[in-house]
Amino acid sequence: MRLTNCHLFGISFVNYISLNLISMPLLFTPNIVFTSFIKIEGRVHEFNFRKKNEAVFEADSTDDRGNRVIFELSKASENWTITSPNLPAWVRHNEDLVIDAIGRQ
Repeated sequence: MRLTNCHLFGISFVNYISLNLISMPLLFTPNIVFTSFIKIEGRVHEFNFRKKNEAVFEADSTDDRGNRVIFELSKASENWTITSPNLPAWVRHNEDLVIDAIGRQ
């Protein structure tokens, strides 16, 4: 056990350093992201997907005015569904195309 002085911005801090180390397991969860381009109603939309866990994806895209549309897709048994409320009609009507993009990955 020892004490050390550290100077930071003219202020002196005292660090207490102990030799009693605790090992902690490192939990690593990979961040899986991908982008898919889907043509809906004559316009190509860029959908960005991020895997939150084994049963949930977060997706986002933009509408014609550039407003960001963010929603979640959940897997119930073997089927993916969009679980977020209040989505634009162009997303709801083309839910199958969005779900197929997840299936291709």
